[in-house]
Amino acid sequence: MHKLKKELEEAMEEDHRLSLVDAAKKRAIRTVGSYEEFQHRVAYAHLRPLSRKDIQNVAQDTRGFFNAVARKNVGGHGGGGCFDALLREGGKLGNAMLSEPKLVNYERTKANDLRKFSSRTHPITCSTKVSALGFEKAWQTFIDTQASPQEKQRFYQEVGGSTFIERCFVAPAKEMSAETLGDIIETLAEALTMEEGGKREDSAENGLAPAFRGDLVRLLYILPGMGRFSVTFALLTPMQATTARKLVRQSVKEEGQDKEERRQGLMEVWSPYMA
Repeated sequence: MHKLKKELEEAMEEDHRLSLVDAAKKRAIRTVGSYEEFQHRVAYAHLRPLSRKDIQNVAQDTRGFFNAVARKNVGGHGGGGCFDALLREGGKLGNAMLSEPKLVNYERTKANDLRKFSSRTHPITCSTKVSALGFEKAWQTFIDTQASPQEKQRFYQEVGGSTFIERCFVAPAKEMSAETLGDIIETLAEALTMEEGGKREDSAENGLAPAFRGDLVRLLYILPGMGRFSVTFALLTPMQATTARKLVRQSVKEEGQDKEERRQGLMEVWSPYMA
């Protein structure tokens, strides 16, 4: 029985991998410029795309693959660690990073420029016409520059909060990167903690409005409607996923018996992610 269960699990994993490869082929046919690039995209369909920050970390040999299977199979061979693994697995990408050290210097210079940019009171000028791509780029700037939670919270409120997320990501079923989603969840959780501790005031010092619980509940309710949310949620760090579940449980508890329908609706849309 155990053997049969193991074979079934392996077959399901293989089927999932093949579905990812098939989807990557369909996307690549419409977007790539050469057959070589097509091969690369299909070969790494099961891996999460690298961000600027990930490339810096790999180049500095401070962390390995975020794919657990790849890390287990190829990490730590010889003295080169994850950088040697990148060369073995990445082919031309790894060689390009070795032959072009200016790439790393460029990224460090850009990060320094972003830190100077974030020293202003309002790092990003907001408007009601911010697009989904513009929002992600702005939030990535906050992450790269290690902006304060107050700056992130202010930006989130200025673009429209849950209303903006619904308009730009949920209504068109658009995907948001796991890094951005995870950081938003952590930022809002910290805002909730500040309010409960009596530190959150509508003052010129932090620029935050005290009434945001309703917006938080609404955001949690609509997030699962985002494009490929199940995949994005699976890519969150364990701490971020735990924080999201904690926010949902706390919101359900605070909704009260007089709002039973909303409580049930929130638990229903989050039930696949509460394990």
